Amino acid sequence: DLEKLNNDERNQKIIRELSSHKDQYRKVIIYVGTKKHAEDLYKLLIATPLKAEYESISFIVGDRNSRKQSREEYVKTEQEYKRSILVNVQVLSEGYDDPTVNTVIMAAPSRSKLYYMQAMGRAVRIDPNDFLKKAYVVEVVDNLPNIRYRIDNRWLYSDISDALEPEVKDITYSREQEFIDSLEKIYTN
Repeated sequence: DLEKLNNDERNQKIIRELSSHKDQYRKVIIYVGTKKHAEDLYKLLIATPLKAEYESISFIVGDRNSRKQSREEYVKTEQEYKRSILVNVQVLSEGYDDPTVNTVIMAAPSRSKLYYMQAMGRAVRIDPNDFLKKAYVVEVVDNLPNIRYRIDNRWLYSDISDALEPEVKDITYSREQEFIDSLEKIYTN
């Protein structure tokens, strides 16, 4: 069923997102669900103007990658780029450490909160050369039935005792200054 996610509408949505934020999304990892989707999306990406914006656009799946290198060589080469887009299938989650990655695009559903959080963790690592790094986590929103993998900050507390679970409030701000004022109020009390 994951191959249903490999469709033109969805892939174009990913390309539009990357194109409209190419200045902010410097080093990108895209998580897809199948090897065929990784290769198809890679082929689409290298045929777009994004190819001129990034030093590398590549893919890695369990047994191969677009550079035909060993996994170790591939990872080492990838870490040297300042701007790249890397499409993968469950390869670059746990254990992949490149603190310069600042963007993760979640285009694959997962029932595993741990996998999902590990994938997001690739973008939120502290970069010792850029302490002010902004991290971006982009979810591809689907209108397909039974796709439930949205980020929810309540996940952080799902495995602890209800007695210890903090109250989580959703607050919407219409202006940046409202948000800043709210934070200042919290920190001064």
